[in-house]
Amino acid sequence: MMKEITIAATRRGNLARRIVRLGQTIPAIRRRDRVALGRIYRSTLSERFSYPRRVEAVWIDVGKNRVEVLRGSSGAVASGAALHLHGGAFIYPYNDTYRRAALEIFDRTGMTVYSPDYRIAPAHPYPAALDDTVATYRRILADGVPGNRIAVIGDSAGGGLSLSLVMRLRELSLPLPGAIVTFSAWTDLAMTGSSIQTNAGRDPMFGEGSEPLHPERYAGSTSFSNPLVSPKYGTYERFPPLLMHVGGFEIILSDTLDVAAKADAAGVDVTVMRYEGMFHGFQLGFGLVPEAKQAWSATGGFIKTIFGAESAPDSKGTTRTMTDTKEWFRLDNAAKIFPAISTKKETNTFRIQIALTEPIDPEGLQKAVDAAIERYPLFKVRLKNGFFWKYLDYNDAPFTVQPLPHIVCGSLLPKEHNGYLFQIYYRGPLFVLEMFHSLADGSGAIMFVKTILYEYLTSIGKKITPDNLILTRDSKPTKAEYEDSQATYYDPKNHAHVKEDKAFFVKGTPIPNDYIGLIAGTISTEKMLSLARSRQATATEYLAALMMHVIYVTQIQYREHLKENQKPVKIFVPVNLRRHFPSQTLRNFSIFAKSDMRMNRSDITFDEILELVKKQFAAGMTKSELQRKMSENYHFEKNVFLRATPYFIKLYALKIGYAIMGLSLNTLSMSNMGKFEIPVSMEPYIDNVACAVYSGKYNTLNIGIMSIGDKFKITFTRSILETNAEREFFRHFTARGIDVEVESNFVEEYL
Repeated sequence: MMKEITIAATRRGNLARRIVRLGQTIPAIRRRDRVALGRIYRSTLSERFSYPRRVEAVWIDVGKNRVEVLRGSSGAVASGAALHLHGGAFIYPYNDTYRRAALEIFDRTGMTVYSPDYRIAPAHPYPAALDDTVATYRRILADGVPGNRIAVIGDSAGGGLSLSLVMRLRELSLPLPGAIVTFSAWTDLAMTGSSIQTNAGRDPMFGEGSEPLHPERYAGSTSFSNPLVSPKYGTYERFPPLLMHVGGFEIILSDTLDVAAKADAAGVDVTVMRYEGMFHGFQLGFGLVPEAKQAWSATGGFIKTIFGAESAPDSKGTTRTMTDTKEWFRLDNAAKIFPAISTKKETNTFRIQIALTEPIDPEGLQKAVDAAIERYPLFKVRLKNGFFWKYLDYNDAPFTVQPLPHIVCGSLLPKEHNGYLFQIYYRGPLFVLEMFHSLADGSGAIMFVKTILYEYLTSIGKKITPDNLILTRDSKPTKAEYEDSQATYYDPKNHAHVKEDKAFFVKGTPIPNDYIGLIAGTISTEKMLSLARSRQATATEYLAALMMHVIYVTQIQYREHLKENQKPVKIFVPVNLRRHFPSQTLRNFSIFAKSDMRMNRSDITFDEILELVKKQFAAGMTKSELQRKMSENYHFEKNVFLRATPYFIKLYALKIGYAIMGLSLNTLSMSNMGKFEIPVSMEPYIDNVACAVYSGKYNTLNIGIMSIGDKFKITFTRSILETNAEREFFRHFTARGIDVEVESNFVEEYL
């Protein structure tokens, strides 16, 4: 099913559109003087452009055209290739604007980039450009890159050419590429789309009409309706996944929308990102236009999701990372609150636990961590004080793995653990990562864990192939991995605040000495999913409803007096936004969805709760609602007075605000990290997996969920002695004939 994402215009985006419109007053542009414009283009050719030292650009001859190849400065070929097809209405040559785009593709994907300077009209009408593009594609195949490791990326005319290329490859029975990305694609040279009229005068790139496109110069004597000229008229069977970016003000907006609809009907995985208020080719604004930055970030995330692309080494044959320059990082939007509100009791840490099939060698694990951490410069940091905000600074202190202590999700405050914001433990076959939430969310932590396990298992002689599921240390970190994606997808027009009622708290006897109790139950994954499906629910919905019912039964139902204004039981569930908004960030990129219910009756049933949870989650997990919540969080940071306030004042404001609003809003959090996806070759060495989140003074009970194979593990952490909630929860499964294997850290023994 086609995914459609609409992004509201930003102030800077609207300003950019006005500046472009003002540019139309330049005489050469106003007259559409091709000779004068050509002179402008030629004045920006290669002698005026210099790539950074970390990359190497070489020209090669391919058939009747030249191709610029961009790769890591060692000249090594990366694990995939991007065929970059420039725009310019088929009448303007490859130039520095497009070379800047090639560099952006290289940085965002880590792939070797091939940019053909294909022959242009009117001297070389159709099929010259297409023939040159096919020849370049054949060259990439000849260089040893399989078709499914090639991404085709094109803007404007190059976007249409990208689609025509795949149609032509299909005719020639050549291997098809693994993905296509188009920016403002020109797919209908007949200019029949409805937006030609509806957006007339709105797109500053074209003034009042479409005359500057001159389709007849490229088509020559060929019909505009030929699919290899106008791919809108082609068929899309067997097309690879397709990401299409387009501006809402473009006169050729319908060129993208019409193609997306046809591709979707043919069963193609299509994502359309529509940027309201944006004009043709806005993506070439790069970092100057927020919408352009967002488009490039989404492109990197899309390619990463499909290919897991890696980059080439540098000129010394080693991977260059941001730690080579001892980089520092701003905290992402979600991370800023945690240093202000964390204490030894309220640690804001979480745990990823992997049980191997053999005992862990501590020395081998230490070496694996030392190797893996160089691949993750974002994690090789310590928390430092800045004038306006805390920030992450390069940490050159040694990192030491440690035996697993009895404390679960303990404090990782800056003065401990050599300043690192994570710690790795071992005990027997157990590998445990505990991480402070300012560093990353569960997705980023899991990627780190997989890299460490890969390094460890291969070092002891196990043969593991990454299969694009692991970031290996010989791959280069990309800018997209450090992105604050909440800032990227911030919508200034969709950040309405929704008032929240205070939540019911699970009560009990506090566990002393900062200890946390842990009880985990493992059940069959297939039986869990089957049970949820039998109620037309997801596993997350089913378990959230079950936990609400357990709290009702154990804490509320049998009270002598049920209050009419009983505080609602609220279950907060983190949603991985990467599944809804393309991103490859390793930072925090999640938002809470919730279900809540005022349990002020004595006859509430599990069935009733489940139906409510399903409705609330369906409403709370729409793209629009997720973006609203995300933008609401980020809008607070955009406050000009807050930004100008020194951190020592912010600190007190954040503590007070969280005490008043944050602590009281949820009953418990239930984090479902899903399936632990690893290469098939690694599966024999992993027995089971688990995740856990800290519990504190108010949120006394929390849940972490993770699975591998047919082992579905539900882990309770608690800061109270009572365990009747866990007992009631797991009895629900045994009563339905589902076996539960229960384990505990027996915290009572250490008190």
